[in-house]
Amino acid sequence: MIDLSAPVCEPGNCHRIAFAVRDLPAAVRWFEDVLGAVMLPIPQQAGGAVEAEADGGQIAVMWLQSVPIVLLGSTQPDGIIGRYLAANGPSVQSLAWEIPDMWGTENLLRANGMKIVGTDIEGRHFFVHPKHTEGMLLEYTDDVLPGDPRRGNGVAALVGSVAIASVQRVTTVVPDIDAAVAALRYTFNGVAAATADEAVDVVIGDLTVRLVTAATDGGRFAGLAGSTRFHSVTLAVPDLAALPAQLTAAGIGVAASDTNGIDGQSLWADPAGTLGLRFEFVAA
Repeated sequence: MIDLSAPVCEPGNCHRIAFAVRDLPAAVRWFEDVLGAVMLPIPQQAGGAVEAEADGGQIAVMWLQSVPIVLLGSTQPDGIIGRYLAANGPSVQSLAWEIPDMWGTENLLRANGMKIVGTDIEGRHFFVHPKHTEGMLLEYTDDVLPGDPRRGNGVAALVGSVAIASVQRVTTVVPDIDAAVAALRYTFNGVAAATADEAVDVVIGDLTVRLVTAATDGGRFAGLAGSTRFHSVTLAVPDLAALPAQLTAAGIGVAASDTNGIDGQSLWADPAGTLGLRFEFVAA
């Protein structure tokens, strides 16, 4: 039995939120034009190109405000990302954090019975198997991205058609919130804070993960019972009242507007206009 009493590491910043997308070049343009994301200045992405990756996929690394995001595209239907998209559609695929001691952490995880997958020594990262984290695919790395604004570097932010103040959180649907809280505390020393409506926010480094269960009353998470997947990303905007007009100008519809949610008023974009990805917007 795995002992979840003592965390195996003290995480640093979020290393990236990974999105699986169907058309990578189009997704890069959309994140730039709509949300003002900025490509990382690395040689593989010179001139707006994307970095090729093995296993039938491609990636693009960007800054969304001060949070790194990775867009994952498929070049082969039977590759890792191709199979993921076939099963789940466009969505958040995984989360990663920087940690100070990758090898010591991996040894502790293995010694306590956790399965490690996707080890990449050259890429300096590994994943813990989702069966130990209530379905969440979580990555460890000691890699530091170049030009990190959280380390005092300046990023020439683009002006998107939708004004974004910050990345607020990632929401994930889990079968057992208590078990997920325990897993996040053990794997990344996540600090939990209860919210309303039977959700729990867990703070890991500079990113918050909101844990919810699939509702059975026709709510937003209805139909996801038994599902273990990242559901959506919440973005804070400086002017929520101005947001509907900005979305309309960007060709994005409004799927729902919640006035009495956990965070007060929030607005959900129609995934048909956001590459199939789910985005919630709240006031900064």
